[in-house]
Amino acid sequence: MTEVKGAGASKGKGPLAGVRVVDLTAMVMGPYCTQIMADMGADVIKVEPPEGDNTRYISVGPAKGMSGVFVNVNRGKRSVVLDLRSDADKAALRGLVARADVFIHSMRAKAIANLGFSYEEVAPSIRRSSIPTAMDMAGAGLTRT
Repeated sequence: MTEVKGAGASKGKGPLAGVRVVDLTAMVMGPYCTQIMADMGADVIKVEPPEGDNTRYISVGPAKGMSGVFVNVNRGKRSVVLDLRSDADKAALRGLVARADVFIHSMRAKAIANLGFSYEEVAPSIRRSSIPTAMDMAGAGLTRT
């Protein structure tokens, strides 16, 4: 199993204590959503590609790859680096999702399906709930409840 790191992970206090979130979001809107979930006590596991989330590099920060935007919207989360072009890392993500209550991503439906993580493929393994993509919530095709 791929190691999940993060000393800043939620201490399990708040209304979402005990909820595990696998966060495959990028940029600002999705990470901000999961940051709020972490603030409310959820155990959020941020999944990043080997090159890192794009927001690591969009503004200045205390260290290279740690822009102020990235640090702000990813506080309180644990993290893991997975290369989803690799079968082994896809299997690792499936393992994380199988133990999650929520799986959230900010990819287009076709892109996430091409990786093997479409709603139909992931929903049966989610323990309690899943969240539609940001595009779905913006009205670009919310078809699931």
